[in-house]
Amino acid sequence: MGIDPNAAMLARARAAGGARYLPGEAAATGLPDAGMALAVAGQAFHWFDIPAALCEFARILRPAGSAAAFWNVRGSGPFLDAYDRLLREHSAEYAILDKPAQTLTALRARAEVWEARESEFAYVQSLDREGLLGRAFSSSYVVHGVADRERFERDLHTLFERHQSGGRVDFQYRTLAIWFRIAL
Repeated sequence: MGIDPNAAMLARARAAGGARYLPGEAAATGLPDAGMALAVAGQAFHWFDIPAALCEFARILRPAGSAAAFWNVRGSGPFLDAYDRLLREHSAEYAILDKPAQTLTALRARAEVWEARESEFAYVQSLDREGLLGRAFSSSYVVHGVADRERFERDLHTLFERHQSGGRVDFQYRTLAIWFRIAL
């Protein structure tokens, strides 16, 4: 079961198939009480009102249920550092966005979060030009924070040309994950 407040994202997910997708948000999923064994937020928990989301997750989870969140955090290097500068230059939302480390700290500090376990994994996403554009324009801070989309896209093309090798650029990530139980 997938939940998202954005109708366009839901349409894309439904087109891809594999699960049932419903409109909702972290603090109001619309799911039944005690019906889920696991609540997962991928690349999104930093957007949530943490106390409200934890309350909703506790409501929808079975008594032995648990929750998890994960993020792909970009590494650094010539291409990724230039990409980061490009985002800072073009997106009004990018610099003010809560980052995963802040959200992990906030989750760890919550009294209702217990048995928390964290892991970190290396991950590489190799993208061609269209993949880079898709990656950039799938980010909320680009969708909502970039005023001049044409200029941003031109700058992305230039960035790709400067850093591509064999028609691809690599996003190197640290995938941060936390699993926990919620006691209210």
